[in-house]
Amino acid sequence: MNLTVTNVELNVSNIKKLDIKIQKALARIHAHVCGDGWLKERIIKRSPSSRRTSWGKSNYFKDYYVEYYNNEKNLLREFIHDLRTVFGNKFYICITEKKVQVRNKKIFTLLKELGCNKSRSWFISEKILNLTNEVHKAWLCAFIDDEAYIDTKKKEIVLNSVNLNGLKQVGLILKKLQISFTLNGPYKDVYRLRITRRRDLLRLSKMIIPKHPKKRRQWKIFQNSWKV
Repeated sequence: MNLTVTNVELNVSNIKKLDIKIQKALARIHAHVCGDGWLKERIIKRSPSSRRTSWGKSNYFKDYYVEYYNNEKNLLREFIHDLRTVFGNKFYICITEKKVQVRNKKIFTLLKELGCNKSRSWFISEKILNLTNEVHKAWLCAFIDDEAYIDTKKKEIVLNSVNLNGLKQVGLILKKLQISFTLNGPYKDVYRLRITRRRDLLRLSKMIIPKHPKKRRQWKIFQNSWKV
């Protein structure tokens, strides 16, 4: 299967050529997999019938999976919608109450090239960082939906991660959006990015609206508490 969108072959070298809607959907997919997902390779033994029809091939083959976990059904629905927006319907998908699993080598490879990986090693590819602020907002909103702790009493947004380099790249996006932050740690192997200034919280709350129901309510508390 060739990954093509609106007659443009989809790979890391031509993401800038895609429609902004496709770019934003791809950014959200990337953020969700970095936040609450993972990439998985499985070595599978061929069945006897498969070995008979695959003469000359190894008795084993690899399967490639992209998985995303969340308790919030609307976030799972958004992930599925974004997958179909970017990749169409030509892939195997398994949907359960708390998980979406996609089996497709080319989707797996594209997301890995864009930086999806394990908790300590995911990164945001330059191909995403070099896109517009509208795409950066889409990425950030999806990542906040998965990873942010929002404290309405202390009035701060906190992102915790074992991945220091990943958080530094989140910081690059925040700087492009003119949002200041602090990055400290480690605290028992965890690094902490915090947004605490009223100006930055209010600016961010006007830029993005979380899809996560609890975080959407907390967002409104931020906005209402600063009304004159």
